[in-house]
Amino acid sequence: MPLTPISTVRKQELLTAAFRVLLRDGLNGATTSGIAAEAGASKGMVHSYFSSKRSLILAALRWGHSLRKQELTRRLRAAHSPQQRLMAFVDVILGPKHLTHEHCALWIE
Repeated sequence: MPLTPISTVRKQELLTAAFRVLLRDGLNGATTSGIAAEAGASKGMVHSYFSSKRSLILAALRWGHSLRKQELTRRLRAAHSPQQRLMAFVDVILGPKHLTHEHCALWIE
């Protein structure tokens, strides 16, 4: 198995931290400094991977959507009937993992 470049690891850490900050503080409350602190990184490191706060937030939101899409795809592939596919969709979209106050508030913002 090939090694993952450190830049890929750091970028993923920043995306994960940004998504956590967005869930916790909302779109208007998220700051580059807060995201850097959540990731255990410096504000300069954030700016070396993302050209702006906007690009970081958009990337974090896309990443969050991709996680949900991956889960839905996995569940749909495992389903063997139309009813199971419908339940997979409902469970992922309306399940307890994604139907939280934080997730809903973030997507509405």
